[in-house]
Amino acid sequence: MSSEPSVLDPGSMARERTPGGLVYRRFGAGQALVLLHGGYGSWLHWRRNLPALARHRLVFAPDLPGYGESPDVAADISVDGYVALVATALRQMVGAETQTDLAGFSFGGLIAAGIAARLGAQIRRLCLLAPSGFEQPTGRVLDQRSRRSFAPGEDGLRDFLRHNLLAMMLADSASLDAPAIEIHRANLARARFNNKRISWSNRLAGFLAEVQCPVQVIYGALDKTPFPSIDARIAIARAALPSLSFETVAGAGHWVQYERSHETTRLMMQFLGPTGAARAVHLN
Repeated sequence: MSSEPSVLDPGSMARERTPGGLVYRRFGAGQALVLLHGGYGSWLHWRRNLPALARHRLVFAPDLPGYGESPDVAADISVDGYVALVATALRQMVGAETQTDLAGFSFGGLIAAGIAARLGAQIRRLCLLAPSGFEQPTGRVLDQRSRRSFAPGEDGLRDFLRHNLLAMMLADSASLDAPAIEIHRANLARARFNNKRISWSNRLAGFLAEVQCPVQVIYGALDKTPFPSIDARIAIARAALPSLSFETVAGAGHWVQYERSHETTRLMMQFLGPTGAARAVHLN
């Protein structure tokens, strides 16, 4: 019996490992698209989007260092050190001279921007969903609670998962379905890296200023995490990269690609453009 819940297992997806040990899933065919998950997550953050994206792209969905099935990483690793690790893994996944699209969610959005700045022409288009990389949100209030705040046992665990999903990740209790709880439970059980220091590093704008490709930013309109507001964060991002494309998704919170999966996938594919075979690029 698989250790992962069957509802989370898209049967035709290949599970592979880079020479450096990063575990990833590969699905589909055509132009490469790499998906980076958020903090305390795994490739499962993209579970609802994978079938539709894989109709148009060869999708690579890794577990980032310190998460899921991928190796641990030093707790004090720098932003640039983490970006370098994932950039190396990306080139091992798609090919050292293969151009790829890149998308990142939350913590993964900051890392994706850093990779795009680092790899230049190898990144064809960059899509950032509710990216981190702004300064520490001092004054922000999210009603997240510890496991100890809930009763012991299975019922208490599920109450803990439900509460924190609604406190930060999802806007609508109707979105809090069994797969969301299962994904969150599996992700937390295998998360070993605390991403907050990197997520609050205030590095996103600097990375965006160095990116060479078109950039799209998507937020759920009801996302509680941007502080003081979504508009304030977009203003910072646009000051660094005036050409970026910005979209909001009505009725969605932070985990926008799960809560409004069809609309988010549609916006991503509209930005990424028509399907096609991956092409080689020659890098210095």
